[in-house]
Amino acid sequence: RFYKLWGAGDSAQYVMAEKLLRDGLSVNNKRQVFHLSLGDLFFQQGKKSDGITSFAQAIFQDEQAGFPHWYMAKAFFNEGEYEGGLRELKTALKLGHQIADAYEIEPMVRLLEQKKEYQVLHELIKRLVEIEPWNAERLRTLAKSYVLLGDKVNARIYAERAMKKDSNLREGSEEFFDMLK
Repeated sequence: RFYKLWGAGDSAQYVMAEKLLRDGLSVNNKRQVFHLSLGDLFFQQGKKSDGITSFAQAIFQDEQAGFPHWYMAKAFFNEGEYEGGLRELKTALKLGHQIADAYEIEPMVRLLEQKKEYQVLHELIKRLVEIEPWNAERLRTLAKSYVLLGDKVNARIYAERAMKKDSNLREGSEEFFDMLK
């Protein structure tokens, strides 16, 4: 029922959603989904420290589950806490977290590239390609990540796949392929 209340921005609805989530936690405090949903709800209201606390409680319930670490990584990155975000992101990826939405990764990709965290960046981009294998731009980004890791063979393979899916990517690609020689 709280999902219907979510996202409306009405403070009375937030209060009702929080109450329902807390009721769920009173029945079963070990359900990570309640902690994660409560954390999301807090972030929507600008109660970021409460949100981070809820995400930490979800992690405490099962440290081997990847998705609570993913939520915490997003929260830390959102708050500009790069080191905490990177630590949680690495943990989520190591635990095999399956990313469901490519758009939630975009801000992380840009930040990781700026910080030269190429290995983590590469893992994220590979997950993007798993989500959207038809997306030529994602394939091109994966090719670039292989270049950053020094793997010219795979860079060429993915660049060629990208151009097969979108011939417009051929423009300017000569320089890229020259770099791979």
